[in-house]
Amino acid sequence: MNNKMIKPLLTLTLISSSIIISTASASPISVLPDNNWYNFAMSRDAEGAATGCLVNTCLTPAPNSIFADAPAWTFSGPALFEVTDAFDTGDILDIYDNGVFVGTTSFSTVGLFDRNLNPDDALLDPNYSSGSFLFGAGDHSITIFNNIDTTQLGGAAYFRLSNVSPVPVPAALPLLLSGIVGLGLFSRRKKQ
Repeated sequence: MNNKMIKPLLTLTLISSSIIISTASASPISVLPDNNWYNFAMSRDAEGAATGCLVNTCLTPAPNSIFADAPAWTFSGPALFEVTDAFDTGDILDIYDNGVFVGTTSFSTVGLFDRNLNPDDALLDPNYSSGSFLFGAGDHSITIFNNIDTTQLGGAAYFRLSNVSPVPVPAALPLLLSGIVGLGLFSRRKKQ
């Protein structure tokens, strides 16, 4: 390889590595910046579909929560979706995204009742059914059904969405790649 070829290749390598460096940063996508717990009710019908908290359908929410609007609950981007039963124990919840089954919350004991339960406490309490589900980038539409309703009276629960930061590409990776290309060109030149 002659010197006339090396200069344009090195120039091209430097330009492409600077473009890669400028686009390598990753930023989190904001899902629900407040990360509040949302209190929702589940209907008393056979399907046990989750509803928003309409007038007189939900108990007073914990101080760190707000009433949810009617589902489907939609968001874009990667997120951690956490859901926990509250108030009466024993409800087990099925989670769907765009009509596709995602998973079921944990098994729980039946019969405990705590009217003022904080959702953070319920999430950590093994007596209450709960689950955490990771959703990737894209549009999501969440619906929830009560799989097991021990009281036959419907129920109430909480969910929240937390931001998930994508793993960033290390800033040195583009430099490493350009260095490898440069070494390859240099070693090829030596062989000739």
